[in-house]
Amino acid sequence: MSTKNTDRLGRNGEGRATYLPKEETGFSLPPDRTALLVIDPVNDFLSDGGAGWELTKTTVKMNDVVGHLKRAIEGARLTGIPVLFGPMAYTKADYADEQLQRRSGINRLMFERKMFLAGSWGVDFHPDLQPREDDTVLLPHKSCDVFQTDLPAHLRRMGITHLVIAGMSANLCCESTGRHAMEAGLT
Repeated sequence: MSTKNTDRLGRNGEGRATYLPKEETGFSLPPDRTALLVIDPVNDFLSDGGAGWELTKTTVKMNDVVGHLKRAIEGARLTGIPVLFGPMAYTKADYADEQLQRRSGINRLMFERKMFLAGSWGVDFHPDLQPREDDTVLLPHKSCDVFQTDLPAHLRRMGITHLVIAGMSANLCCESTGRHAMEAGLT
């Protein structure tokens, strides 16, 4: 245990947060080095009639997920923060070899419901969460980790050091991507 005197928020006696990089004295997101990553803002999760709607509808409605995602996207755009969209998609070949169902329980459910089938309405972006021309749409991910797509290349190209992650599903794709991003040195 450190002998440094810190309060319960991790601030030292000078009011500075001790968990932040040395060059940062408070919590801030530099707009020129920050991006918003919106994961799986697609019909299968967020729209009535989507293949996963029965699994997500209570949470989506109760927490106004679409409204919150829309406000986050609009806020990022207003402040000049780039918005990246990370969709998920499986091809007919992915479903045909039946390996998807063997990965985990959630993959078995996705396999049974044919969620995120490439080319289907289910993988289209929700009508309220459409990318604009200046947004970046990543290659579709096929696992819970969007960092395994072309995301790192886009972040390097844009000089991004801070990543804000929002979307579905927080305990799977958002968490896995966030953990991988942190391990790669992003804040």
